[in-house]
Amino acid sequence: MLKDKHIIIISTDFPQAYGLKALLEEYFSSKNVEILNDLSSLENHSLHCNVLFLQAEVLFVFFDKLSTMRNKLIVISNGSTNISGNIPVLKTSLEQTAFLDLLSDLLEEKLDQQKSQNSKASLSDREQEVLTLIAKGEMNKTIADKLNISLNTVLTHRKNITAKLNIKTVSGLTVYAILNGLISADEI
Repeated sequence: MLKDKHIIIISTDFPQAYGLKALLEEYFSSKNVEILNDLSSLENHSLHCNVLFLQAEVLFVFFDKLSTMRNKLIVISNGSTNISGNIPVLKTSLEQTAFLDLLSDLLEEKLDQQKSQNSKASLSDREQEVLTLIAKGEMNKTIADKLNISLNTVLTHRKNITAKLNIKTVSGLTVYAILNGLISADEI
């Protein structure tokens, strides 16, 4: 699952950071786990990072700087710290099995989120335009007229969109467009 993923751990708690690194390597076959002591060195590594574990105390100090990395962020906490804002928390106070289960679930959730975002990015700009119009309930001929393209081109875009997203229904495409910020719910 994590063999080719780049993971960064930022913690001022030395045993915690090295313990988490060892668990990731042993139980999840992670080959690329880095430990950083502070957030200042993260800027050089953040672009290639798939998952970022951050000690709760460090999160509060640098919360604003991490807004662009929320889809990669998992907070490490002993449970005494209250975390809000829909940020997943890895509680270090759990017993071994529960801890490993939670760690596995959080990693899977983060990687799935990134996969979903990458599939959105894999749609071309024109495909996103067509998807937006489909989600708004426009017919193929109307989409062709609005975008100044042929009806066959619209049909080809629709076929490519459904293949890339693996969503076959207009209602499913509409939900996808809303969840990925292509349109607001008020626009449908």
